[in-house]
Amino acid sequence: MKKILYLLLGFTLLSTSTACRNEEETENPALFTNADKYIKDSDGERYQLTSASLTGTKAKNTTEVNQYVINLSGTDKGVMRSVELHIEFPFNDKLVGGYSTTSTIRNLSNSKSKFIRNTTTITDFDMGTFSIEDLDAHNYKVIFSLKTQGGEIITGTYHGQFTVNEN
Repeated sequence: MKKILYLLLGFTLLSTSTACRNEEETENPALFTNADKYIKDSDGERYQLTSASLTGTKAKNTTEVNQYVINLSGTDKGVMRSVELHIEFPFNDKLVGGYSTTSTIRNLSNSKSKFIRNTTTITDFDMGTFSIEDLDAHNYKVIFSLKTQGGEIITGTYHGQFTVNEN
């Protein structure tokens, strides 16, 4: 009889601890941290981005395209890193969405975009992708990946407040 009692007690403790663990996971959503504001270049280390701006010119009619520049920058471990993403998209189209250096409609310019590491500037990317999501009130989530002609991969993300200047 004691064996059955201990066995039931063991199952009860096991099922209680499992249930508590699952509840904790669902009740605590992921928090956004500085890990959501980084740039990673050829050394594979993440470097913090501290500022973000969005500057753009809206197309006035169908003969023009919207032209915007996203600038993300930060100084980490004494080295300034900055990425400048030049994008174009059609008149009356929304800014949010994906862009690519291979797209003719939602284009990420491989010749105008640049990556700056201290005094070194890299332009003319072989390929690149970029996406932007409008969260609210000048808060955006940006994710990008660029490949230089030398084969260096530059990736990053920024989730937070942007300084916005639209004409």
